[in-house]
Amino acid sequence: TLIGAAAVSLCRRANQLSVDYLARRVLYGEPLLTKSDIRAQLADLNTRAEAAWLLTLNAGKAWDNGNAIKEASMAKYYASKTAVEFVSTALELC
Repeated sequence: TLIGAAAVSLCRRANQLSVDYLARRVLYGEPLLTKSDIRAQLADLNTRAEAAWLLTLNAGKAWDNGNAIKEASMAKYYASKTAVEFVSTALELC
């Protein structure tokens, strides 16, 4: 579950940095953050990061109950995959 939490933390930081940059970056007189396609991509990425966080929380609860092999594996896989996709897309947007 530590890997899942670290991956979600990475997503959240990438989101903060990309939103800050896109709010400052102006194209054709408007900040890029006002573009609906960019906002939709960020919404999709944040939805995936939230799902990864919920899987990680579920794995933590299962760990407390004594059997978390499946839940921890799912959380690690999905959260790490999401972090890679999140950062990659955030870099493309910026």
